[in-house]
Amino acid sequence: PHIIWLMLTPASVLALTAGPVFFALRRARRMRIVAEERADLVGLLLKDYAADRCDWLWWCDSDGMLRGVTDKFLSHTDKKHDAIEGTRLTDFLRASGSPDSKEFSEIDLALRQRRPFFDIEIGLVVRREENWWRLAGKPVFREGRFVGYVGTASNITADIVAKRTVSYLAYHDG
Repeated sequence: PHIIWLMLTPASVLALTAGPVFFALRRARRMRIVAEERADLVGLLLKDYAADRCDWLWWCDSDGMLRGVTDKFLSHTDKKHDAIEGTRLTDFLRASGSPDSKEFSEIDLALRQRRPFFDIEIGLVVRREENWWRLAGKPVFREGRFVGYVGTASNITADIVAKRTVSYLAYHDG
């Protein structure tokens, strides 16, 4: 009887260890497939979000000059690429808006101090129409050396017009 027990022991050990290993491998494979499906879904959602989003990027060199002006940036202005590329960001904004606005001073100060700025709303005139942009930017340092700014801009004109309309209706609607 002990010989049978000794012969069954390797088989039972194999059965006892192979079963959990098999199920663990199967579960890991299932989890990997689910993770890949989720990554694909997130990728699709991000692509849709980026396509629908009305933000655009802007870059400035260490002198504050706009570089790499994109077509999306240009589509929100009435200027040609050559007129914007290499122009100081603050000069471009002042030329398109009210030069004595406190928002321009905020951006100027942030650029001089090399600190980030967020949610600065600026009124501009584009194609003889009032436009509002929300700007954000942050300084970029490479190996401890300041190389410029990178930021985003959003056209928030529709939001500003909607707020004004709601405010007007709140005070004038019977």
